[in-house]
Amino acid sequence: MIKDLRIIFLIVIAIAICLAVSESAFGQRVQPKYKVGDRVEFSMNGACLGDQFAVPAKGTIKQINTSSQSYVMQVDGRQGDVSRPIYTQECGFRALAPPPPDPKPADPRNNDDGQVKPTPGNNDPQNGPAKYKVGDRVEVSLNGACLGEQFAVPVKGTILQVNLGSVMNYVVQVDPRPGEVPRIVSRPIYTQDCGFRPLGDAAPDIKTDRLRVDKDNTVLADRELLDCDNLKHGG
Repeated sequence: MIKDLRIIFLIVIAIAICLAVSESAFGQRVQPKYKVGDRVEFSMNGACLGDQFAVPAKGTIKQINTSSQSYVMQVDGRQGDVSRPIYTQECGFRALAPPPPDPKPADPRNNDDGQVKPTPGNNDPQNGPAKYKVGDRVEVSLNGACLGEQFAVPVKGTILQVNLGSVMNYVVQVDPRPGEVPRIVSRPIYTQDCGFRPLGDAAPDIKTDRLRVDKDNTVLADRELLDCDNLKHGG
C-alpha cells in the first residue's frame, strides 16, 4: 500500500514538473521588448538569428497580440503579414534603425546649380516683398532673362500696379516709341532682382489725338460727314 502511494506521489510530482516547464516555455506572459512601428530583423522559422538554419527577414511590427503572445509583422517587399511568438524575441529578433525619410521630390524651380529660384505666388524668403511701388520708373526685361544677358529684351516703363497675394506681379506701362501706343505688360515679382532696374528719369509725355465725341460722349468720325450732294461721283 505504501509502495503504491509512493508511485502515485512520484507521478503527481512528475506531472507538476511537466506543467511547470510547459507553463514557463509556452504559457508564461513575456513582456514585449518592441512596440508597434518598430523596424526589426527576425527569424521566420524560430531559429535564432545567426544560426545556420535561420531564415532572417526584415519588417515593421504592425500589431502586438497580448492574448496569443505574438508579434505581427509586415515583411518588407512581401504581401501579407507574419506572426512570431514574443518569447522568441531574445534571439530571434534584432532592432533595426528606422528607415530614412523619403527624399523631397525634385523641385522644378531648381536651377542647374541646385539653388532654388522662387516662383510667382510663393511667400518664401527668397521671393521677398516687392522692391518697387506704383509710379516707379524702371527698366525691365520682357522675356525673363536678366538685364545685361545676351538674350534679354530690355524696355523702359512705369509701374502701374503691384499685385501681391496669389498673383505676385508687377504691371508695367512700357514707354511707346514714336507713332506707337503704350503697351501694358506684367512681370513676376520674383524677377525683380535681376530683371528690373530703377530709373531716375521721368515718364515721357505721351501725347494722343483727342477723339471727336458728341454731347453723349459717343465717339464720332475723325471728320465731318459729307452729305450726298457734296460727294463726287466719277461714274
